[in-house]
Amino acid sequence: MAKEKVFRFKQFQVDQEHAAMKVGTDGVLLGAWASGGTVVNRMLDVGTGTGLIALMLAQRFPGAAIDAIDLSELSAQQALFNFAQAPWSDRLQAFHASLGEWVKHAGKQYDLLVCNPPFFANGWKVEDPGRSLARKAEHLPPAELAAAADRLLLPDGVWCVIIPEAAKKAWLQAASDCGWRLRSVTDVYTKKES
Repeated sequence: MAKEKVFRFKQFQVDQEHAAMKVGTDGVLLGAWASGGTVVNRMLDVGTGTGLIALMLAQRFPGAAIDAIDLSELSAQQALFNFAQAPWSDRLQAFHASLGEWVKHAGKQYDLLVCNPPFFANGWKVEDPGRSLARKAEHLPPAELAAAADRLLLPDGVWCVIIPEAAKKAWLQAASDCGWRLRSVTDVYTKKES
């Protein structure tokens, strides 16, 4: 069975033909769960890929402007295409940029930062360079995201991230080292194959 090139939601669709990482459960859960403080006017989606999470947040927060960045130029273009098709296209922007570049040059602060970061440890072999950018943890270490959140978020800002259990301790330590405190955790259990 061939994979669908378009993933359809009730109010929008995600074209994923050129995406290094396709729509997956992690992104859908983060898009549904992420929440900021009482007021959310500006959001940043780090490693946007197809733009799925940004699109879900645009639907959930009708007054928010959302910037989305990705290290992969193809992914940023895919997100831009998906944003242009959405009912909220006027509030969504996609940029080809690393998080480090964004911190230096954005000149903006946000109420909410979301990220579905790469999980795979160094040594995990990924043949496709695009998938390697999207999947390998070395491309966005926990300390880099925690420090960037510290610089990019407003004083009452919140950042939401989905992480694997095996990396939980490293992520919590990186956040704590930057002065962040944990607000909530939702554990997700995989269903064993029968």
